[in-house]
Amino acid sequence: MLDFTRGSRGKDKSSRTLLLPLLKEFSGIVKVHLYHTPDLRGFLQKILPEKYNETIGLNHIKMYLFDDSFIISGANLSDSYFTNRQDRYILFDNCKEVADFFTDMIKTVSSFSFTLDSNNEVNISDTSSIHPYKDKSCVGSENKTQQREINLNHCDNHSEDFEDSRGDIDTWIYPLIQMGPFDISDDEVITKQIFELTDKNDKIYLASGYFNLTNDYMDTIVKKSTAEYDVLLASPEVNGFFGARFPLGMIPTSYIYIAEEFFKEVNDFNQQHRIILREYFRDHWTFHAKGIWYYLPGDRLPEHQRIYERSETVTDETFKREDRHIP
Repeated sequence: MLDFTRGSRGKDKSSRTLLLPLLKEFSGIVKVHLYHTPDLRGFLQKILPEKYNETIGLNHIKMYLFDDSFIISGANLSDSYFTNRQDRYILFDNCKEVADFFTDMIKTVSSFSFTLDSNNEVNISDTSSIHPYKDKSCVGSENKTQQREINLNHCDNHSEDFEDSRGDIDTWIYPLIQMGPFDISDDEVITKQIFELTDKNDKIYLASGYFNLTNDYMDTIVKKSTAEYDVLLASPEVNGFFGARFPLGMIPTSYIYIAEEFFKEVNDFNQQHRIILREYFRDHWTFHAKGIWYYLPGDRLPEHQRIYERSETVTDETFKREDRHIP
């Protein structure tokens, strides 16, 4: 399952064309679905060119599922992720309950996505009569119903097993889904609650390759939360768009601006004693890792140190440097 707009980017070579040989040689075994956001339609769909149409909405799920084991990652499968791009990958080995949950989730999203054929043509999924972007209201209601059924079924089927074996469990997994066009906002609701319900002795490490926290998150962290925060963001040089032609080459600069605004707000509210910003830098590398690590007092796990090793603390002097100038 790929995103329609991003997977179709490039007329002669795209994710779609790369997969065509598999569709031709293994017909009936290989299936390719292309999720198309229902928000990209009508006039917008006609006028927005490649890359820019991706700003309207994307399928951003990175899930690699093998039988009862799976990997969750922020990574794509392009060359840089296997060579010089810092990201993170979590393997859940032999975890059938959660593997089943994500299998159902992907099947659900695929059911209202396009299906790609071996001639590089797209069709409505054979498991649904819903058009991915023309039938927006139908898509939303069906998806929300199916998603809730998935959640409830897995809770009902396995809650007793969890309770019976609680003494042997050292890790709990709570899958969250975020699909704004369908009014599913589990992830943002839970994340905000985590920030709000902290105590002053708690410690949160927050990393993002693209530092663009929502205003709601920023206000919560600075004005409502009492925990200590260690925020890791990409220096401009390790941003994937660094050095690109205009206007994409301005993207790292926009993140400098956002980081500086956040830094000023931290100082304005005298919260610099508990909120620290750091920049990741590694020569000839890019940074794409995202995560939140929450430590209660005395906790040793989860570990975050690896991606923080190549970072420097952001200060007032950082934004005065010539390479941090915002035109």
